[in-house]
Amino acid sequence: MRKVILFTLISLLSFSVFSESSAPTESVRPKPRPERVTVPKKIRVTQVTTFRDTSFFGGQSNLLGILNAGDEAEVLSVNTNHSEGVGFQVRITTGPRKGQIGWVYYAKNPNSQKIELLDKEDNVIEMPKPLSLLPGEDEERWAQYSGMQGVPLNVQRDIIMGKEFNQYFDDLAKEMVNLGDGQMNQRGIPQHISRLMSDKQIWNEVSTGDMEIDLDRYRGGNYFPFTKTYTDENGYSTKATYWAKASDEFLSNIPENIRTAIRSNQLEGCEPSKEEGVPNPEELGEWNTGCHVLGYATLGDQHFDMLSTCLDSLKAKVLEGAGSGNSINRDTAFRNMYSKLNSKEQEFLAMTITSFGEAGILAPPLEEMVMVMKVLQNRKEYAQNKGYRDANELDAALQSWQFSMYNSGDPNWKRAIRSNNSNPHTVNSIKSYILFQNTTFSGSSKIDEVYHYHTEYVNPDWKDNNKKVNPVLNGRSLKTSGRRHIFYRNIPWSFRHNNWSGK
Repeated sequence: MRKVILFTLISLLSFSVFSESSAPTESVRPKPRPERVTVPKKIRVTQVTTFRDTSFFGGQSNLLGILNAGDEAEVLSVNTNHSEGVGFQVRITTGPRKGQIGWVYYAKNPNSQKIELLDKEDNVIEMPKPLSLLPGEDEERWAQYSGMQGVPLNVQRDIIMGKEFNQYFDDLAKEMVNLGDGQMNQRGIPQHISRLMSDKQIWNEVSTGDMEIDLDRYRGGNYFPFTKTYTDENGYSTKATYWAKASDEFLSNIPENIRTAIRSNQLEGCEPSKEEGVPNPEELGEWNTGCHVLGYATLGDQHFDMLSTCLDSLKAKVLEGAGSGNSINRDTAFRNMYSKLNSKEQEFLAMTITSFGEAGILAPPLEEMVMVMKVLQNRKEYAQNKGYRDANELDAALQSWQFSMYNSGDPNWKRAIRSNNSNPHTVNSIKSYILFQNTTFSGSSKIDEVYHYHTEYVNPDWKDNNKKVNPVLNGRSLKTSGRRHIFYRNIPWSFRHNNWSGK
């Protein structure tokens, strides 16, 4: 009897084990591992871009220099506190800046992206692209979103792309060490290299002596450089650089001798910095749609979309009552440039459409366009020094028989006005306007006297080889062969106002 009971128990246990192993329930099935976002390990520069000391991308207060196409760097950390993109802190691994640490900007808008992100195998990480507006395309992506009835399709597309871009970096944050305040650090990177302290924390450490103000590196403005020394377990010391804004609140808590040193070096005073979203107080008149961005004290890559909207609205104003296509009335259009645009808008329009028509087909286009803008600026300042105090860049551009694209029989000014923001020359002209605000010119003490240029395949009678200038932009020389301009200093000319300005 005992054997029968034992056999029965063994049989029941065997059946139970067999049943569980051959027909598992839902609760014991392994759950699929959630898909993890690819963490960028490197960046590669695709177009000239600025290299910064902090994750702030306007003006020159924190500009370390320029990175050129082909430069590569390892990613240290990412800052997601920007509305139109993200900042990457990187250590440069190739090129003349090898070994330096700084920040680069990665925009949401593909047209203004100047770097590409790479994984650990050097494969390019694909970011969300704008959705197609063609019927039947990108249906799955469109289907994920709803509730935007009444919003134009192109605006919906930008909103969706922005959401997907933000989602990628939200997921990326989960794969990195969170340092707080929108800042994530690559795992394995020493935290003191990539940390961004708050202004208050930096100034507190200055007051306690744990951090020093680096007055030798200060060049004026509202951001001050600070250094802090770290010693590792082996006794080796390294210095990390931080930047913070100055304000009376912080200055009042530090020793008087340091306050005096700061006051004597500070070029702009301790007024709040004019960053994005804070218009200049200048009275320029009414702004056209989107053009208040032109009133910002500093412009950076993050402002590309706003400038694009502004340029669209200015072109629409220029064309009001002037016709369309090849039948645009030149007199009406040029008169509209003055009567419907304020002075800052006139400058922006003149620089972008003139560089479009004069340098769009040249290579590299950005640097060539920036030099066209420099010539316009030089001519404006020349005119003002000759007594035409109200002269601006538009006056210089439209002066008779100076910039051939505006001649009555030349179609290039019409092409520039009619082009939409997907035109590569338009895209480059906006990028060049941003770059122009952040460019240091060198290569000649006479760079401010460059008023003339011509393409390498023409031979004007005014050229003088003794007056050639080889411009250097942010430490980089322009090309000396191929499709390009040749620039000259102090070629004789005279300024006169045009017939459309009413000046």
